[in-house]
Amino acid sequence: MKYMLPLITYSLAIASVQAQVLFYGGDYDGRIGSPSQWAPNLQALTFDDFGLSSASTLQSIWGNFGLLQTVDDFNPTQAYCEIRSGVSAGNGGSLLFSGMLPVQIEPTGVSQWGLPEYQITANVNLTLPAGIYWLGMAPVGDSIWDEAYVSSTSGGSAGPAGDPNPPATGFPLADGMSYFYDPVGYNYVPMADTTAGAGTWDFSYGVGGVEAVPEPSSLPLLAVIIGLFLVYRHLKILPNTSLEPTPVTLVSFRCGFRVGGSRGRRGSVLGR
Repeated sequence: MKYMLPLITYSLAIASVQAQVLFYGGDYDGRIGSPSQWAPNLQALTFDDFGLSSASTLQSIWGNFGLLQTVDDFNPTQAYCEIRSGVSAGNGGSLLFSGMLPVQIEPTGVSQWGLPEYQITANVNLTLPAGIYWLGMAPVGDSIWDEAYVSSTSGGSAGPAGDPNPPATGFPLADGMSYFYDPVGYNYVPMADTTAGAGTWDFSYGVGGVEAVPEPSSLPLLAVIIGLFLVYRHLKILPNTSLEPTPVTLVSFRCGFRVGGSRGRRGSVLGR
């Protein structure tokens, strides 16, 4: 019994669902920053793809952006975000999520062609089945000088010490399936067909969350584990019910048999 509680605790820990990095395309590779911003002078989104190997609940999305801060110290507090499926050249596919979200920003210690790079993160709550999706993020500014450029990546992990980004994670990495959109001229144009020029263009986006809860086949096991834990708790509060043998006191007495007795006559004793 003394090993039951650690076993139950370990089993429950395995059964619990932990938040994790579901996808990260990789760190800035020194090539370009693509406009991805929501400001009065330009509303643009750079999209790149990410994959989910199983149904998952997205809890955070982020991107690494070079921010123009030389004029009014651009430090965004919001970002416009979209997640789509089925994107192709000239086709935005299906819009699965969009919204203006609060963001947290953290410097990465990287310079993107002279612009300080920041990791910009937003919290979401979106459950998606396994598949391929496209993420676009655009930090929001209130001035024509508030420019943001999402960093290109080749799927590597080259950040300096203290970089808040994880290693490149998930799939697909460096597959070139990125697209550029703005409402006045670029309708989901492959990046290789923009002024970026020929090449395999991918961008530094990440997705965090949890994979699907235990599948139905594992739920009976979880029920058994919980049942064992309840039995253990019950036994802990019962009085001592030791199975050691109870001492028995033996009482001796004398007995004998007589034969030949009759009314008024005791007969002979055979044994005592």
